[in-house]
Amino acid sequence: MGQSYATPSKGGATPSKDRSSASTALATQGQQLPQKAGNQGVGSTLKGWWDKGTDWVGKKYDQASEAVSGAYNSVKETASDFADVYQNSDLSYKDGKFSASTDMDEVMDVLPASMREKLSLDKSLPSANKATLDVDTKTGKLSLKVPNLMLSSLNMGGVSAGKTRLGGVQLTIDNAGALAHDYAKKKAGSTVADMVFGKQQQAAGIDCTTSLKVATVLANDVSYAAEKMSAKQLELSGLDVSIFNKGGGLPGADAHPDQLQMNFSVGSAVVRGLSSPKNSAAELGISGLSGNLDQGKEIGDVSANRIHASGLVHDGNRLGSGQITDLSSHIDNKGGGLPLLDQQKDQLQTSGTVGALALQGLDSSRAKAGSARVEGLGWAQGQKTAISAKKAHVEDASSALGSVKSGDLGGIQAQVGDGSVSAGLAEGSLTGLDTKDVDASSLSLKNLDYQQGSSGKKLSLASAQASGLDAKGQKLGAASVQGLLATEGRDGQRSGS
Repeated sequence: MGQSYATPSKGGATPSKDRSSASTALATQGQQLPQKAGNQGVGSTLKGWWDKGTDWVGKKYDQASEAVSGAYNSVKETASDFADVYQNSDLSYKDGKFSASTDMDEVMDVLPASMREKLSLDKSLPSANKATLDVDTKTGKLSLKVPNLMLSSLNMGGVSAGKTRLGGVQLTIDNAGALAHDYAKKKAGSTVADMVFGKQQQAAGIDCTTSLKVATVLANDVSYAAEKMSAKQLELSGLDVSIFNKGGGLPGADAHPDQLQMNFSVGSAVVRGLSSPKNSAAELGISGLSGNLDQGKEIGDVSANRIHASGLVHDGNRLGSGQITDLSSHIDNKGGGLPLLDQQKDQLQTSGTVGALALQGLDSSRAKAGSARVEGLGWAQGQKTAISAKKAHVEDASSALGSVKSGDLGGIQAQVGDGSVSAGLAEGSLTGLDTKDVDASSLSLKNLDYQQGSSGKKLSLASAQASGLDAKGQKLGAASVQGLLATEGRDGQRSGS
């Protein structure tokens, strides 16, 4: 073509060129660039390419002038927000698709202002923060891949952190149909950024799907202000989040109401130095975490294969270490919006099951135990809170009621609420029982049931057997009871049989 292209030295300035002359020069090469009165978007971007573009950009333009012209015509106006990416990247265009390999600090320029303010890049490692950005102008789909993302700080979704390193990051924003709407309505001045990041598609009620995959994360000084939670370090792998926003554009990027449906999973996660107003842990780990949250329905489900913790403290009570396996829970947050993640006050009611719960070194103001294990645990919150368990085992346990060397319980049921209390035990056996009034070498129970409500209290027991029994200093040896029933009315009158 005979046109020369200036190549600026790295970090140096290049002579300024007149915007209109750049556009005119390209037009003489057979380009049919769109021109609008008062619209300098095309010229501005071309000026950036001519002024700061490298030699290979010019050559690429010569070789693919028709394709580039088609790109301009397809989007009506070159996306000025992408100018920095274009002039500092390995750029290509084919069949309505832009692709750029660049630095993340350039990509930051095309993100919505609300997102740019929440991320700060760590530029201490030159090899980090390299990105590949792909934009499909026909579908409004954007894909960003960063093998090694380093942040000096972040603040998103109420979560903030200091130095953070993410490996294998892949962000996809899909606004299918956004451009078709733009064409149909003949919106003037629409840019690629407009169509991807949530302007035109909102007016049309076009859906947006945002997905984020991260292979590894290492974050320091993490905090969640809404719950007054903080952690010294968070390490996780296999993060996969997908957010569908019905007619709401890019989630959280504007004033348009979101209707989020979220699916997420994490291969493994470890939190170190966890602290909150009532709870703390030296380490908390989760593996096989997955779930979904629905903002419109205000519900969610969460499951995990295994949760383990050490150095647990709750409300000043040392819980020692423990683990939970096979957790499955349902969250009802009616009146509270998106569970746990938005700015509304949560109204959480949960239900679920746990395969097994184990604790070691329990030392609280109410109870102590060398070890405890509960299997087949279930719970439900509503007008009443209910807890059940298939079986439980304790070693060296004590409370205000007394102590036991060991105990095995089965068929446990308890329910509290609406001014009533109920508890039941299908069977139980204790050894080394020591209480204020009664001691026993062993004690076994069958079908114990307790009820307390507005009408009074009732205790029933199908059978009980004891050996080595000592009641208030009276050595009774072995004893058994069948069909015990005791009641106490509202007036305090008692009866039994």
